[in-house]
Amino acid sequence: MSADAAVRALPGGHMASLGTIVDFYAMMRSRVADQFAPRDNVGMFTQLHIVSADGGPVALSPRCSIQAEHSPRNGIQYRLIHIPDMACLEDDLPAQWIELAEVLAWLTAQYAGGATITATGAGIYLLAQAGLLTGSVPLPQSMARAFRLAYPHLTIDTKSIIVERDRMWLGRGMAHDIMLLLRMIDKMYAPSIASSLAHAVGLISPVVEGLAKDPLVASAQQWLSERSSIPDLRIDAMAAYFAVSQKTLIRRFRAELGMTPRDYLRDARIANAKMQLGATARPISQIAHLVAMMTSSPSATHSAN
Repeated sequence: MSADAAVRALPGGHMASLGTIVDFYAMMRSRVADQFAPRDNVGMFTQLHIVSADGGPVALSPRCSIQAEHSPRNGIQYRLIHIPDMACLEDDLPAQWIELAEVLAWLTAQYAGGATITATGAGIYLLAQAGLLTGSVPLPQSMARAFRLAYPHLTIDTKSIIVERDRMWLGRGMAHDIMLLLRMIDKMYAPSIASSLAHAVGLISPVVEGLAKDPLVASAQQWLSERSSIPDLRIDAMAAYFAVSQKTLIRRFRAELGMTPRDYLRDARIANAKMQLGATARPISQIAHLVAMMTSSPSATHSAN
């Protein structure tokens, strides 16, 4: 399986929905490069590819088209597939399914091959028609009646924004694309990257699971995660950044998380290493170097106490 991701461009697709994941991967690439800059001049290995039926341009609307770069004919098994929100002619679904038969077969094959699939809004229709969904699906009230008639075996959830099940991440509609993708990035890539992206797009509330209720500890967790590749990261630097004493940081970490900042940093580095082992082709020695788990500096063992 390739470590790469794909977004499927379809006629009638909403540019804003497709563009959100394209923008996020570009922002991820920049942040990964910044995060590992202290250790090595490497970039993000994972690529996002726009896929169309023939690898050529797709008319999303009469006045808007997008150039694809991959085709299902390439035979690539992706790690992640994203289906953006789109215009859905609910009164003419049978005709649409005939036109989209190749897409449905491709999604079925990708999922069988181990891909995680995210879909939002009317993009969920494709997964339902392909027979890949069970249980409840998040949909806006405006789509509920037609969807219920077409797929009576599925339960419609008009309250939840995101539903996660069996390598499926479903979002209620284009308005929630950002939250859907941040949740996916948090789970499949790195919480520190998801947190950084959340701040970059103006989200104040944390989207990363596992953050402490104590605002100071939660901010310190993110600070450590975003700098975990720095080998000689020290607690005095973090204390100075947050304008508190080292003892205060250690005490509040222990009260909230049952561990010291040093323990949390170690766990963040291990999680980062596991993510890269699963999502990149980098050798173990390079990953250990990049996440600062291999260092010749004796002071590193005494950092972030």
